[in-house]
Amino acid sequence: MQQHWSRLIARWISGRAEACLLELDITMQRFSPLRARLASFEHAYAVATRLRRYTGRDQFVILTGNPLQPVRVTEMLPTATDCVMARVM
Repeated sequence: MQQHWSRLIARWISGRAEACLLELDITMQRFSPLRARLASFEHAYAVATRLRRYTGRDQFVILTGNPLQPVRVTEMLPTATDCVMARVM
């Protein structure tokens, strides 16, 4: 399933974001399977989808660079230095 998402993401993003995705895969290999599942892009995307439905506002899935929380969901517009993995509209 992770490969499916990786391919799907690669279609929607390019350049710097592809490097971010590789960084996320490497980071998640260091932790337990449960942490990997909860801190995965797939889980963050599901949370962003639910938040979008609940709030009615766009949500962004951002790569943080923090190994304990590699991705996060926010409704704030990303900065130029953020690595945006997805936008849920």
